[in-house]
Amino acid sequence: MITESRTIQKNKLSNNLGDILKNLNEKNIHIEQNAKKSTARNEKKPEIKLFNTASKSKEIFNPISKKNVKIYACGPTVYRSPHVGNARSFVVFDCLFRLMKFYYPKVSYVRNVTDIDDKIIIEAKKLNIEFKDLTKNVFKNFKKDCADLNVLDPTHEPFATNFIDKIIEDIEILIKNGFAYVSDDNLELNSNGSENTQGNSLEYKTEHSSKNKNENKDESNDQNAFIKSQDLCKSSSIDLKSQHVFFEISKYEEYLKFSGKSDLLSGARIEKNDLKKSDQDFVLWKPSEDVYWESPWGRGRPGWHIECTTMSKSILGFPFDIHCGGQDLIFPHHTNEIAQTWGMCQKKCANYWIHNNFVNMNNEKMSKSIGNTLLLKDVLENHNPMVVRLFLLMAHYRHPMNWTESGLDEASNIYKKWSKKLIGIQPGNPTEEFIEIISDDLNTTTAIKKISKDLKSLQNEINKSGLNDQKEIDSARRTESNYVSEKLCRIAANCSLIGIIFEANDQILTEEIEILIEKRKMFKKEKMYAKADEIRDKLKENGISIKDTKNGTEWEKD
Repeated sequence: MITESRTIQKNKLSNNLGDILKNLNEKNIHIEQNAKKSTARNEKKPEIKLFNTASKSKEIFNPISKKNVKIYACGPTVYRSPHVGNARSFVVFDCLFRLMKFYYPKVSYVRNVTDIDDKIIIEAKKLNIEFKDLTKNVFKNFKKDCADLNVLDPTHEPFATNFIDKIIEDIEILIKNGFAYVSDDNLELNSNGSENTQGNSLEYKTEHSSKNKNENKDESNDQNAFIKSQDLCKSSSIDLKSQHVFFEISKYEEYLKFSGKSDLLSGARIEKNDLKKSDQDFVLWKPSEDVYWESPWGRGRPGWHIECTTMSKSILGFPFDIHCGGQDLIFPHHTNEIAQTWGMCQKKCANYWIHNNFVNMNNEKMSKSIGNTLLLKDVLENHNPMVVRLFLLMAHYRHPMNWTESGLDEASNIYKKWSKKLIGIQPGNPTEEFIEIISDDLNTTTAIKKISKDLKSLQNEINKSGLNDQKEIDSARRTESNYVSEKLCRIAANCSLIGIIFEANDQILTEEIEILIEKRKMFKKEKMYAKADEIRDKLKENGISIKDTKNGTEWEKD
């Protein structure tokens, strides 16, 4: 277990080795972090196969338009910092995004941000802060975690509060089409947002108070998007009647089909409410005392399910290609999205539904509500982010995985072996074999084994040929003209396609270590054994173990 932060350790090691090598020039080598796009994009590639939750089978992916593949992923609810279970979704769907970008000229990838929710309001009250300050801070931390894990920014990152007008319009469409109904409750909120028991509310008609004409633009993730309508509502001097709006699931005959359920127990996973026609009906709009917008049904806020439907509809349109999310979203969230989409326009929401399985702690699903979570920011502080990313990809995304220190150690050892060969290597084009593996339902498990196997095979070829390993690697950093260099560049591209990169700071340390090992070799050759032992001891002090073998000196970080 690493006890110091990785940054502090790296700085100490770099400074110490720098003292040893103070008379040697350090090289500055820039790493190309993203694999080059294929120079032959039009060449025939393996077919992409994805397991579609809707059909319960693996299918060949056929986009609606090869000119623009459209993907929507359910993003974070920003009330607490994400845990490592959340990170699995971000990393897996980042790999999907990278694969689609490799295949197609344009990919529109939407990952929403839920910034209004019961959990957010409860957490803000607990911390005694404004809900918009909470969501702003949590979102900032989320973006930092994503950057550390080398998760690409999506094409669009919309906030739910930026789409209130559109949400209200879509609810009105559902009511008009007979798929939703307004409750017959008489809940009245007075000017300070509390319930009015006098029963003297006035009939009213109001414009929606969250106008934002830029909700479909890329700048939708600007923090200025957080609502300001709250103050307008609180300044009202009249009493306003507020009502619930519910989706009536009996109006959608195929409601159970997607989840595969044969029946629904009354009230199962859905809030019971005497105002509903059926316990299974879900809320589209509800009265709210704390955070609210004006609507045709009074002051309130949207339900969670309608938020995603409206954002995906507004940005991508129906149907789009792929909808992603965690396995726990199949029911009720994605089931309800499908029902809402049909209720609005009698169309499919998406053609392919991709769901990742859970990250478990002691074989139990990791969950904030259970309290068995590891915050991602804490894990990233004590482990190399690329090791964490690699670990999350070692199990196939449709299989559950158990979070263990032994698993992290295994990922760390793999990454060390890769980085020794690939630090400083500029990625070329991925290998055909690797593309075929990763295109088969994002088979990262086999893809990782393939990278390790290819590096080992290349090392065996080098050993048999008598080539100077270090010389070939140095050559690879400058050119792609020889066999070993080309192999390394293509393997580096394979790594990049699943988002694994090798940091510049690590490269500097590696070069310093290699130089010291060469100096030690020279001292031994000249029978200056005390000097050679001094270098060995200095490296040991800095966490570097060396071993002399028949193929040369090998080293690894402790």
